[in-house]
Amino acid sequence: MKAVDPTIKIFGPDECDWLDTEYNSLLGGAADITGKDANGNYYIDGVSWHRYVGGDLATAGANDFLDRVKKARARVDYANQLHGRTGSAALQWGIGEFNASDGTGVCQFANGQMFAQIYGYVMKYGGTYATTWSMQEGGGACGGTDFGFVSGNLTPRSSYYHMQMVSRNFSGTYVDGTSTSTAMRTYGAVDTDKIAVMLVNVGGAQTCSVRLNSDAVGGGCTVNIGANTPVTFTQAIGAQTSMVLVFNRQGQFVKRITYGNGMAAPQTS
Repeated sequence: MKAVDPTIKIFGPDECDWLDTEYNSLLGGAADITGKDANGNYYIDGVSWHRYVGGDLATAGANDFLDRVKKARARVDYANQLHGRTGSAALQWGIGEFNASDGTGVCQFANGQMFAQIYGYVMKYGGTYATTWSMQEGGGACGGTDFGFVSGNLTPRSSYYHMQMVSRNFSGTYVDGTSTSTAMRTYGAVDTDKIAVMLVNVGGAQTCSVRLNSDAVGGGCTVNIGANTPVTFTQAIGAQTSMVLVFNRQGQFVKRITYGNGMAAPQTS
């Protein structure tokens, strides 16, 4: 393939899960495929894997993905160091397929909240891509092998809207987020003209002080976003609700996008 197009990127093997034994062997281990062939081309440019989870998607499900993302990042870093792969030659990682494990889970609001967290992990740990399976499948009736992000009549689901909230608002550079609330998952992004903050509330309604830098903030629920901007914004958020806050680079509020369990679609205010 590279003889025909030297710019092509090859990701593999694309296994059904992050398999510790197999990937540790293939990525810098006994069966290493991260070096070069006889023509001086790297065998692979990246590694990818699939994952489908059940249970409590917005909490245990998201944590399941985080565990695998950390393992992928660590093993890719190991292989890069082993072979001196840097810059555009550095080994990459991506998620080839992901979703809830069946149609019932796919149709839950919590599945979208899991999606929002997964894309945060991909940004934080330098993933190249994360692709959900699929657009529409299994009749779109929330059962069996229905893994679509739209229903049978093309109505968008929670997974679709959470992907939309990320793709339309998060650009530039990822910045980490922390919260004193165990029910709040958060991260941000800083671009030339804006600061975006993701709030994923997997618990009950609460009001949080959102600080756009690492300064300590008093009160109950606090959120810190590493945007290096000394501004605090107070925001109420409903139970099982995801929210994107957008500010300009000076920290002035621009808009919020709110999407709660039971809402037909996100609302902008």
